Amino acid sequence: MNVIVLNLLQHIYKTHCTRQIFSYKVSRIKRNRHWNKVRSYSKLVSSLDLNAAPDKVSGILSCWKDKFKAVKISEPTESAEYILAYILGKKTLWNIDREQALKAEHVAEMNRLCQFRLQQIPVQYVIGEWDFCDLTLKMEPPVFIPRPETEELVVHVCNDLRYLDNDSDVVKVMEVGCGTGAISLAILKKMPFVHCTAIDKCLAACELAKENAQVNGLGSRLCISHMELTDYMPEDHELCSQKMDLLVSNPPYIPSLKIPVL
Repeated sequence: MNVIVLNLLQHIYKTHCTRQIFSYKVSRIKRNRHWNKVRSYSKLVSSLDLNAAPDKVSGILSCWKDKFKAVKISEPTESAEYILAYILGKKTLWNIDREQALKAEHVAEMNRLCQFRLQQIPVQYVIGEWDFCDLTLKMEPPVFIPRPETEELVVHVCNDLRYLDNDSDVVKVMEVGCGTGAISLAILKKMPFVHCTAIDKCLAACELAKENAQVNGLGSRLCISHMELTDYMPEDHELCSQKMDLLVSNPPYIPSLKIPVL
């Protein structure tokens, strides 16, 4: 990998992969409105009977769906179904008898996890895992949750790799900003001749990606480094001596105000 390519990677990483935090002053009126909304939401949640849940599948789903709707939780039906399916050790509830009686421990766990969802915590963080391209990946904050459309990126990358003109038996792919490791791991799962190098500036992301690689049996073909592409990288750096066949990155959304100056 030559210096020009590294400089390009540095530019991508700095302008696209870093979430910009904009500090701004909030007027007293807006601040009061904000806290009024928070107080109203908290009052609404506290008014719910969080432990009054039926012991049948249909009843507990209906109960929590209504509670989610009451405090305007997005996708209330799906949220309740995903959480219950996880508790029952299933991916979905499509083959579950809706009149089936639940064990007391299942009801208690449903109540416990759904209370996290009431606090606007994403379902992926509530249950601690999510499926991506036929892989089950561990999810935990602050690492970003891979979006469904990211699977389309994996499909395009794999299509390109199939027709890559490469004399070697091994194809090397580098991912910048790996997060949970979803993209690299999905590529490795589909392409047995690929080896991936993934980097991320967030240590938590690197540790989570390593764990996901080991759990899915792909750790031997994935090298994860906790690092940031700096403005200057010496020519004797480890990455400079490697030739990559393909570079992939799926950075977070770019704030609209930053697009004109990229």
